[in-house]
Amino acid sequence: MLMRLYPEKYGQQRLEQACDRANAFGDPTYRTVKTILERELDKEPLSFEPVRLTGAFLHGPEELFCSIKS
Repeated sequence: MLMRLYPEKYGQQRLEQACDRANAFGDPTYRTVKTILERELDKEPLSFEPVRLTGAFLHGPEELFCSIKS
């Protein structure tokens, strides 16, 4: 939805920066991205380093489910 509304007004690069900023704050909603663009916050550096979640369990299903008995 965002991609259709704002590239013409703000440009693709600003839209992507606004989406990145909204994701960094954990709130990637339409309203948040719109506010970031309107206030030109996408042009400001982040005041913190976003947390990168790993999200992968790389030890296999036996180790992941070792406490579950069939």
